Amino acid sequence: FKIEGEKGYSDSLDFLNNLLKKGYSKILDGYALQVHFIDEPQFLIVDWPLNYAHAFFTKAVMYESLHNKIREYIEYGMCMFDGYEDLEGAESCTVVGTFAAGALALCDKKHLDMAIELAENTDGEHEELTEKLTGYVIERHGINPETIPAIVALALSYDHYVEELPEEIYTNTVNLQAILDCSLEEWAFRRLVNGMFSEEEEKVVLKKIKKLFEKAKSDKDKKVYADFYNRYK
Repeated sequence: FKIEGEKGYSDSLDFLNNLLKKGYSKILDGYALQVHFIDEPQFLIVDWPLNYAHAFFTKAVMYESLHNKIREYIEYGMCMFDGYEDLEGAESCTVVGTFAAGALALCDKKHLDMAIELAENTDGEHEELTEKLTGYVIERHGINPETIPAIVALALSYDHYVEELPEEIYTNTVNLQAILDCSLEEWAFRRLVNGMFSEEEEKVVLKKIKKLFEKAKSDKDKKVYADFYNRYK
């Protein structure tokens, strides 16, 4: 950057989108972004790699006028097999659009669809950065029917485990109904519920759901817990 501001980020996104549109990351079998910042780089997610792409999109999302260009970048950068050249180990499997999707989803919940797209295209066998985004979405936007689809998709994006989710996700039947409305496949639903309760044994999980049913005060809440119980069973 010679001048670091809205125009500088806009021009940079035009340049990057043009390269990705031409298949840059496929031709070179990988991707790396190097930026010379004027201001001190900032990073939105502390336990993500502190690389140039992370710093670039932390700043770029601050300009609402650039959000459509960032969405375009994400769309071009969603190939599971185009990883990063400046990351090490399993993190190198991170799809090109990861840092942009994470920053945009946290910036405004109307862009949570980008987090869902990221979750659906990430390499769940090797890469866990996407799953780590779950807690940040909850912290920034809360747990509610509007955020549940993204929370569920992100939580299931890593094949090896699902982190324990806050109790609010199952003590509030509005949230449970939103999970039911996601129409997950059976394996995904059971895996999510096991993660929610930090329990793999079916009998124990069913017992916990039954206790929630018994504590429920309204018929409406009881119906949701009953539906949830039967869906899991």
